[in-house]
Amino acid sequence: MGGRSGGRQGATAAVLRCQIDRSGDDGGYYWRLSTQNGRVVAISGECFDDYGGCLAGFEETCRSAAALVGTVRHTEAPSGWTWQARTPDGRRLARSARTYERHATCQSAAERFHSLLTAFVAAGRPGWQGARS
Repeated sequence: MGGRSGGRQGATAAVLRCQIDRSGDDGGYYWRLSTQNGRVVAISGECFDDYGGCLAGFEETCRSAAALVGTVRHTEAPSGWTWQARTPDGRRLARSARTYERHATCQSAAERFHSLLTAFVAAGRPGWQGARS
């Protein structure tokens, strides 16, 4: 999952925030990674049965950041693209929080996620305590 390097990555990584939410639909837990302005960068690639499992899922995503492989897929909707971040063995750890109209925009969003997550991990995950949101 290629990423762009830039001088602002460290500063941007410092404003990332992970929140763990419970879905009203299935009662499962999901994590979401957002920027300081509230824009959701990614959500968990799977549903977890409990808070601890979800927390462990986010921790695994952080540990696997450098090795994640990105894929962009066309949705069943008439016009839409989503991205997924998978481990080399194919497990989906993260995905886009929205559908993109253009393939190139979706690909760019996937690369941005990878870049931000890698910088977040390299910066020591500032502000992350693993506490309930």
